Amino acid sequence: MYLFLLIPLVLLGMGCREQIPASLTIKNARVRQNIPPQRITAAYVSIHNRGPANALISASTPVAEIAEIHVMTTDGNMMRMKKIDRLPIPANGSATLQPGGNHLMLIGLKRDLAPGDSLDLTVAFANGQIQTVRARIVSNPQMNADGRR
Repeated sequence: MYLFLLIPLVLLGMGCREQIPASLTIKNARVRQNIPPQRITAAYVSIHNRGPANALISASTPVAEIAEIHVMTTDGNMMRMKKIDRLPIPANGSATLQPGGNHLMLIGLKRDLAPGDSLDLTVAFANGQIQTVRARIVSNPQMNADGRR
């Protein structure tokens, strides 16, 4: 008897779910190959925002146990890497994760990564948008995902 009351409520709730606008695009996804026996590497992407200010809040890949957002800072003559919880992305702007700068740290690799291979990289944003991109493994991360500088 209660089932007849529950079904319309569930269907009504499904129609009310807010759709997340796809204001963010990911380009040039690439991952530096690891040098065995290292079980750690870095991933790089370019994030373009066509909407209000946002933030990268997490990342994951099936190939690593942990993915962290890292920023690079300078302390005197020393470059230091620091884990952060969110990377701001300005309204109608972009954020670039690149060698020597902000990046995603992939920790606890489950397999070796060889140039020419690829992996799925999922990134999540403060507005609820989640995207999975295919990232190429490269020996020189200065190169674009298509192999060009």
